[in-house]
Amino acid sequence: MAKHREIVIPEFGTRLKKAIRKSYMTQQQLADYIGCSRDTVVKWCNDYFYPQGDMLKSICVALNVSADYLLELSDDMR
Repeated sequence: MAKHREIVIPEFGTRLKKAIRKSYMTQQQLADYIGCSRDTVVKWCNDYFYPQGDMLKSICVALNVSADYLLELSDDMR
């Protein structure tokens, strides 16, 4: 059986917090917009875990930011 390796994205939380500030949203407003709890957004911002698939896409749409930026594949927010 293959063992799953955990993906680490050291700056994800920092980049997410920056994108939230630039969008003039609160963590609660983002949570409401994408359909999750504020606690979940806080955990993403503190790098406890990362959003998956459709939730990542929803974050990008809500904040008008690229997934590449959040995933540290680009330094360009858009």
